[in-house]
Amino acid sequence: MKHNYHSHTVRCGHAVGTEREYIETGIKNGLITIGFSDHSPFLFWKERDGGMKIDREKAADYFKTLGELRQEYRITHPEIYIPVGFEFEYFPGAFDSYIEEADSCAAVLPDGERVGIEYLILGQHFTGFGSENGGYSGMPGDSEKRLASYVEAVIAGMETGKFTYLAHPDLINFTGSVQVYEKHMREIPIAAKKLGIPLEINLLGLHEHRNYPNDLFWHMVSETGNLVVMGCDAHAPERVGNPELISEGEAFAKRFGLQVLDELTLRNPLA
Repeated sequence: MKHNYHSHTVRCGHAVGTEREYIETGIKNGLITIGFSDHSPFLFWKERDGGMKIDREKAADYFKTLGELRQEYRITHPEIYIPVGFEFEYFPGAFDSYIEEADSCAAVLPDGERVGIEYLILGQHFTGFGSENGGYSGMPGDSEKRLASYVEAVIAGMETGKFTYLAHPDLINFTGSVQVYEKHMREIPIAAKKLGIPLEINLLGLHEHRNYPNDLFWHMVSETGNLVVMGCDAHAPERVGNPELISEGEAFAKRFGLQVLDELTLRNPLA
């Protein structure tokens, strides 16, 4: 693994370490792409999000800090690529404005370089705003309606053409029947294949034995023949390109006969 597009910063409220530590660890572990895609701010949601997102006032510093570090590493390590983006939700009716508002937090460096949103990965942690949201998707529940809402939001997000890949596609923690899970979740790999969007084997969830990656979902991915990518989902510097975690991901992919992409072409969400 030489390319990782899924790393966070302390601004999201549940990660640790400095951006420089993430970059240095990535270089030490042999990465040549060290992408940052921290949780985007909920710009239209006045209620608190449970400490899972960047506060809006911190978004400009996110762009500024990473932009300045990127300029520095262009000189000292010209082989290293540090793209800057967000892990983004899809909310119907507000999505385009959501992107515009988030990008309005872009920083302009002293030499005139503008650093804003360069790519997005889709991470559907919620399925609605405020009191309308179905709660954190990773919380256990047996509601078929909630499962269907998650699948609908994920597919609609992919159909925008704005996302480079789908992070932890099996985040939803459905505790109902296997038949109901398969009925709805199979729609995600089918849509992703049609749209050419890779699905992420999430190394954080795999290493911590979370409810994802879900074996049943990845059996469906294997049957569908999707493009697959591994993402560190690093919330601490030592997770960036960690050889142990990568080995776990490779073994997982091999178990399901998955062909893993490494380097990706980033989709410009502002195009």
